Amino acid sequence: MAALEARAQRNSGNSNRPPSADPPWVKPPTSSKPKGTLGARTGHPGHRQTLLEPTAVIEVQPPACG
Repeated sequence: MAALEARAQRNSGNSNRPPSADPPWVKPPTSSKPKGTLGARTGHPGHRQTLLEPTAVIEVQPPACG
């Protein structure tokens, strides 16, 4: 009897069956990872790009209207 009950309790989480084989009334397992804030941590130094000086200035004039 215990073997039949254990066999009936198998799902995609504790066997090699795909998740699509689970019954529709079974909720998917939730992850137990903590939900923290995204982005850099407090006090982490930033990575700014330096602004370069232009090497040449090219003036472009639009063509005259017809």
